[in-house]
Order: sequence, then C-alpha cells, then structure tokens
Amino acid sequence: MGGGFRFISAALVEAGKAGSEANVLLTKSLGFTNAELERLKKSSSLEQLLQIGAALDRFADGAEKNAAAQKLFGRSY
Repeated sequence: MGGGFRFISAALVEAGKAGSEANVLLTKSLGFTNAELERLKKSSSLEQLLQIGAALDRFADGAEKNAAAQKLFGRSY
C-alpha cells in the first residue's frame, strides 16, 4: 500500500499544474476543485486516500474507473 501513497502524492503535486493529466483526472473526472486539491495536498496520507477513495466510489464502474484508479494508485492497486 505504501506505493499507492507515493502515487497519490505525486498525482496531487502534478495536479497543481493546470491542464496536467492528474489535474484533469482529479477535477473533471472525480469532481475535485483546485482549492480542494490544494487542501488535500496538505492533508495526511490517510485523509488523501479516504477523499480520493470516496470520489472513486462515486465514479461509474467500468474501464474508465479502473484506468483512473491505476493512474492514482499505480498498476498494482
């Protein structure tokens, strides 16, 4: 699971760059605002996991959800 936390942290850093793949994934696909992403970057790893997990739970099941999870948690999530 430690690898997943590293992927999330890296995605949150990348999400700070407008238009980046992580920014588009987290804002357009999962519904976070840029302000929420900034707060999330400062949160604990557990809080990041819980918030992103809740957003993924609201995402429709299927290939797109799986692809989003892989981008956020790594291939072996």
